[in-house]
Amino acid sequence: MLISIDFELETPEVELGQVVTGNFIWQGSTARKSISVDIAIGWCTQGKGYQDQDTVCHQVFNEVEPDVIMPFAIALPLNAPPSYSGKLIKIMWKVTTTIYIQGFLGKFGNQKEEFSRPIKVLPYRVVP
Repeated sequence: MLISIDFELETPEVELGQVVTGNFIWQGSTARKSISVDIAIGWCTQGKGYQDQDTVCHQVFNEVEPDVIMPFAIALPLNAPPSYSGKLIKIMWKVTTTIYIQGFLGKFGNQKEEFSRPIKVLPYRVVP
């Protein structure tokens, strides 16, 4: 049986301080069991100078069974850099889903799989 693991975001843009929402989707095998799903949001830099990165928030789901569509909602902090693309540096954000599948490599083995989607993070706007 085919295994399909994916996730979708409700919007590709969000402001700092807002909530990133989406769905984790696992369809397929009933013979394997995911011991955990970690949905993380982070940023990294590319360009001149030192590379930097940070995971600013995440949500963990334990003992997730196959054939599930699981919604998630993760709030972004206000004190993080927004997305930026300049001549010398870029700040890029992504949402990463990491799953740990029990028994994928045999009776005692586990396998880790990662799926990422870029997301544009806009500066926080103060409404007068």
